[in-house]
Amino acid sequence: MQKQVDGYRPDKYPERSKWRRNVVMSQMVKYGFLDKSAYDTLHPKDIILDFKAQDHLSGQAQYLREEVKKDLLALGREYGFDLYADGIRVYTTVDSRMQQYAERAVDSTKRQVQRNFTNSLKKDDGTLREPWIDKNGRVIRDFIENGLTRSSRYRGLVKTYGKDSDSVDFYMNKAIPMQIFSWKGDIDTLMSPLDSIKYYKQFLHSGFMAANPHTGEIKAWVGGINFKHFKFDHVRHGKRQPGSLFKPLVYSKAVEVGWSPCDKFQDVATTVNIKGYEPWTPKNSDNTGYTGETLHLKTALAKSVNSISAQVIQKVKPDNAVSMVKRLGVQSKILPFPSMVLGTQDVSLLEVVGA
Repeated sequence: MQKQVDGYRPDKYPERSKWRRNVVMSQMVKYGFLDKSAYDTLHPKDIILDFKAQDHLSGQAQYLREEVKKDLLALGREYGFDLYADGIRVYTTVDSRMQQYAERAVDSTKRQVQRNFTNSLKKDDGTLREPWIDKNGRVIRDFIENGLTRSSRYRGLVKTYGKDSDSVDFYMNKAIPMQIFSWKGDIDTLMSPLDSIKYYKQFLHSGFMAANPHTGEIKAWVGGINFKHFKFDHVRHGKRQPGSLFKPLVYSKAVEVGWSPCDKFQDVATTVNIKGYEPWTPKNSDNTGYTGETLHLKTALAKSVNSISAQVIQKVKPDNAVSMVKRLGVQSKILPFPSMVLGTQDVSLLEVVGA
């Protein structure tokens, strides 16, 4: 049956497909589903196609689709089904309009941010300095070399020639045809694998996620700036310090043990003593010092007052706060240090939004 259907594919067999279409339309005329005048107008016309086969590099939400595929393949191994052969239909909660807006927002914003970043790298002579520098402005030694050893091409060469072979260095520095990403479109060029690593290390990346806070349904997911060239997903796998986004997770523990949003705290320097470490006295983020003002707990959270957050973690205890964070779905390792309340430990965007 499949072979017979394929025999009328208009992209492969246009004349045969046109003939079959006209047979169907003539039957529609015969049984009163189509006017004879409409048939006479339509039957001479060729079939015009706007056909594009969909693959994993096209369409919306490519990063999310890839992550869903990984999860389903794992479930298939566990429960004994074949994702590709068992006729399974997969539905997600993504809103196609929100996803479109999200992808547009990431694209337009990252173009501008990348432009600003690149301009900041320009030296007086118009060339670009290396972006991989430490806090003192010095180029980080072995930065590119470390990135090189993680590349699939390097690992393949090492497997073929051995780690200490001159051939590895030769082929990593040999210019070859390749297509590279740019914000103005893909570029076909000659470039060595080593230079391509240097080139790609200059791009900034981001992740975007939107979810329904009442149900947890994911409505939009943008894992990076270009799935074709950058497969790493920054929603699920890219981890960064969340900063003050983490405070509500710790404050929730305070509310759970009986604190009221209306409890009062004073914005004053707060020192937390940590066994085996230097005492910790966090500053407020605006660097204006401490106001001495008395604030309700909810106001302190709304204004993100670090001094009061230090008092909260001191009373709640870091171990208890970590337990709460884990219950809220954060799977990354969180060490029970008081500074966790300020979001100093790396988590993913998916974890923060989910929590």
